[in-house]
Amino acid sequence: MLAVAHRTPVSAAGCRALADLGVGAFEADVQLIRGELVVSHFLPVLPGPHRDGRGRPGLHRDGWRLSRTARAEPLAALLDRVPAPARVLVDLKTETPAAAAAVAAVAAATPGRWYASCKRWDLLPALAAAGVPTWRSVATRRALAAVLRAPADARPVTVRHTYLDRDTVTRLRAVTPEVVAWTVNDVRRAAQLADLGVTGLTSDDPRVHAYAAGRPP
Repeated sequence: MLAVAHRTPVSAAGCRALADLGVGAFEADVQLIRGELVVSHFLPVLPGPHRDGRGRPGLHRDGWRLSRTARAEPLAALLDRVPAPARVLVDLKTETPAAAAAVAAVAAATPGRWYASCKRWDLLPALAAAGVPTWRSVATRRALAAVLRAPADARPVTVRHTYLDRDTVTRLRAVTPEVVAWTVNDVRRAAQLADLGVTGLTSDDPRVHAYAAGRPP
């Protein structure tokens, strides 16, 4: 079973520790900001860079939370700390053709190191054409119903774990061979999902990573 780290650690040592537990993919929220692909969970309140004109952290939002942060790094820099053969899972938050094309260009320069997921599924073929394995991100029940109505698309899916029961996983596995559940931070729930037949678990908890990889924590 694929173990996915929900957030890529900020240090190479942190990534190595998770890789040693069996993590095979490290997720990163990716945005295209002023033509640059950056890794950041935070969205600028106003269009522009993560820092203001004086080099200070800019104002950002994460849902209803506001903060001043400069937490952003170029996408390609992740490979400096994610150990091979583990891959980086790009969770594309800027859902535009330009952003998808930019990710495809980075992936073409470093093949074999990437996955990509997105809630806007029409962007995924361009990434797949660049050799990037792609997952349809399923964050709503409406999206889940759409997957189940479209058996011709066998692209793997990554699904909010609260939507998954035995019948749903069975129906999904009839559409696609890969079903990754997110975000699972309880080992008992991880075991339930494994019994249901999911093929991957995304988590913040190293104990779940170890369980998914079949290794004792």
